[in-house]
Amino acid sequence: EATYGTGAFVDRGPIPPVATEETTYTVSLAVSAGRNNLSGGVVTTSLPPYVRWLDQTDGAGSVDYNSVSQQLRWVAGDVPAGETRVLSFQVAVTPSLTQVGERLIIMNRQNLRINDDFTGTQLQDSAPALTAELSTEAGFTEGNSTVRAPGATND
Repeated sequence: EATYGTGAFVDRGPIPPVATEETTYTVSLAVSAGRNNLSGGVVTTSLPPYVRWLDQTDGAGSVDYNSVSQQLRWVAGDVPAGETRVLSFQVAVTPSLTQVGERLIIMNRQNLRINDDFTGTQLQDSAPALTAELSTEAGFTEGNSTVRAPGATND
């Protein structure tokens, strides 16, 4: 989930995003366990080239980030039955002029690998790329992840 101004960090910049201008977002990843204890949870993902890792994290587990490949690895670890592990981190996004009119993607597909301690099996799951679309329940207008041209009005 992407948030702006409501997470663990202070975010800044235009919403909707504006080409050539920087906006920061707080991104949160979560791993939840159902009825069984889970162990050894690892989430892997990567950031698009126009997204900058700010090395600000808050939450469970440990994070490894490779600034060359822009690969992120979150070791969420063990998740007891009925609980959730969350990691939040901050990124800075500077969309290009070629992205005007497009929905801004701030994190590529996320892949989870974790063990189910009751069944003894390894589980895998994935989530699609995350856009910068912020919740309308938080007061943002629909379509707030669409990149605007510099000088465009918010009609």
